[in-house]
Amino acid sequence: MSNNLTIAKEYCCNYWSGNCLGAMTQRKDGVLYMWLDEKLHGNPCVADKECNYFETIVIKSIQDEKPKKRKRI
Repeated sequence: MSNNLTIAKEYCCNYWSGNCLGAMTQRKDGVLYMWLDEKLHGNPCVADKECNYFETIVIKSIQDEKPKKRKRI
């Protein structure tokens, strides 16, 4: 499993047992649009090749591959 697939498995809300749910989002003129991408929905995850959702949402939302545990105060 490639590094991107490992990250997708841990962090991508579209990742389901190796397949993609295909849920896409886009904000345009202050409105959030959501739809299912028929090319991705139900097919194997393509985070290791080219996935716009993975690159623009998942990668940008995590600071590193292994989040650090928070210290108790």
